[in-house]
Amino acid sequence: MSWLVSSVVLLFVFLLLASFKLNIPFALIGSSLVIIALTQVISLNAAISSAVNTFPNGVGLLALPLFLFTGTLLTKSGLASILLDAANALVGRVRGGLALVNIFASFLFGGISGSAAADAAGLGQVLIPEMVKKGYDAKFSAVVTMTSACLGPIVPPSVIAIVFSILTGASVSAMFMAGYIPGLLLVISLSALSVFYAIKRNYPKQAPLSMRTRLVLLIKAIPVLLTIVIIIGGLLGGAFTATEAGAIAAVYSFILALVYRRINFKSFIETLESTVENTGIVCLLLAFAAVVTRLSAFLQIPSHAAQFISSISPSPIPFLLFVMILYIILGALLNPVSILTITIPVLFPIANLLGISAIHFGVVSVVTLAIGHVTPPVGIALFVTTSVAKLSIEEVIPTLLPFILAMILVSIAVILLPDLVLWLPKLTGLIK
Repeated sequence: MSWLVSSVVLLFVFLLLASFKLNIPFALIGSSLVIIALTQVISLNAAISSAVNTFPNGVGLLALPLFLFTGTLLTKSGLASILLDAANALVGRVRGGLALVNIFASFLFGGISGSAAADAAGLGQVLIPEMVKKGYDAKFSAVVTMTSACLGPIVPPSVIAIVFSILTGASVSAMFMAGYIPGLLLVISLSALSVFYAIKRNYPKQAPLSMRTRLVLLIKAIPVLLTIVIIIGGLLGGAFTATEAGAIAAVYSFILALVYRRINFKSFIETLESTVENTGIVCLLLAFAAVVTRLSAFLQIPSHAAQFISSISPSPIPFLLFVMILYIILGALLNPVSILTITIPVLFPIANLLGISAIHFGVVSVVTLAIGHVTPPVGIALFVTTSVAKLSIEEVIPTLLPFILAMILVSIAVILLPDLVLWLPKLTGLIK
């Protein structure tokens, strides 16, 4: 069986199993077992060995549950409301200020939670009703919330960036630092679009706050924002690794929740349950992806695909544009972690062959996958936000499309201008 036929069969069987609503990790291993049975290129024992030996260094993997715990705890404790107040103190007075508060809060909160789902659920429950109450259109409120929630996977610490690093061996610290400029570009583009709609539709301004009130709100938010400072500052200063940063952030967020009296035994147990569940799903995906990687290597799928793509165009840009389109399409069907585990074994070797920096390729992947959170029909931020706003997906799509276009333009800028990604990691000495 040729590499092309094997690839098509692997993809077809995977999509077939997934269409029967089989969980993604099991659809992935199921399709791999079919190829093993048809080709006999590796034994079943070798496949099991690949899955079992996926995590020889458990210390590096610990960053994932630690950051998941931190984000979930801060979400369930309601500390997001403190960030909302701080954002309101900064930009609430502008016309359409609540939309800007939404975006700025997602930028701040995304830098703590690392998850679009956490942003969409945590901030959406607070901001969407408040925006509607103040005179904003419900569809606009939902769209601003869901698209700004996509900052979660881009602004460090990003769960998707951690998964990419585990799959490729790229530096987690460099991936974190490389996400800041793309994240700021997304903030600017979403803010500009929101202000345009606010002026066009004459959305209200927030009542002005006194200087004293603003200072109080900003000072109150400092301990929460220190979570970001501790993580990034420690990584830049070389004080600790990404895993150690996750541990410190987890302990600090727990102490913070106790000090603010925002946590009880029930919410703490729910946080632990959510962390264990999400970590287990990701670990299953990574383990089964290792089987696909080994199978692909024996079938020489990456090398043949790389030769084929490089023969069409030796330039990195067409390949990265292809990855962007592929991830936008897949984002409508699967969650980002599933997409990475399925595609990285094939796409990453091609990126290496074309001379694309692992960090550049990683951030292009992360930024593009963020769009998948709001891509119909099953984008997770789209689903969560429309549920919170009590709207159908069909109702929000006309308002959503210009925002998706803005996100795509940011992705294209990141592809065409690698220095947007690589400048900060180089400046801080994380990469050469």
